[in-house]
Amino acid sequence: MNRTCLALASMIFVAVPLISDAAFEVSPVIMTVSPSGPDASVSVSAVNTGETKTPIQISIFRREPDQDGKEKYEDSKEINDMFQIVPSQFILDPKEKRTIRITYVGDPKVASELAFRVVSEEFPINVTDPSKVKNKAVASISIVAKYVSSLYVKPKDAEPKLEITATETKDRKMQLVIKNTGTTHKILKDVTYIAQTPEKKEFTFPIDAERAIGTQNILAGK
Repeated sequence: MNRTCLALASMIFVAVPLISDAAFEVSPVIMTVSPSGPDASVSVSAVNTGETKTPIQISIFRREPDQDGKEKYEDSKEINDMFQIVPSQFILDPKEKRTIRITYVGDPKVASELAFRVVSEEFPINVTDPSKVKNKAVASISIVAKYVSSLYVKPKDAEPKLEITATETKDRKMQLVIKNTGTTHKILKDVTYIAQTPEKKEFTFPIDAERAIGTQNILAGK
């Protein structure tokens, strides 16, 4: 197989929430704030759709996906110091709606977009005694339901820039590596993939190959 070049066309942004079945709803699931100024804050709505009191905790984690897109969420004081969440823990009465304010208070000099996950979790506590709600849920508490949202701290004039390489595997398949060297994320949606040989002969990927690639969110610098 000759070395292959790829071209992308017709890209748009799209949002895909990661949501499990829950007795509460959180919106929006995609949020963008500025590194400073009035746009450094965003409001989040939490609604108890059930018939019982629901305790909720909200945490923020930096997104650090590996090359296969898998993410690990690790709590850190650095991330906690970058945001103010008011309130970060609360109890919703049946059908109650609450507004949560998330504000970025980290370094305003952000050269490239920062990507985070906002995790809203329902956990079992004694709802008749709100004083038992601690700053952080202890390890022994089992999570009942969870919303995982996306939060971006995006500097002005940030733009994505994709670099794509294709190599041949031992079983003669094409392996694509897509790298975003730009300063904001890019979601691949409604994309046409074209392979071009050194002789400039072009081959459009078949539909099943495009489906196999899927809708990928390529974060800045990832």
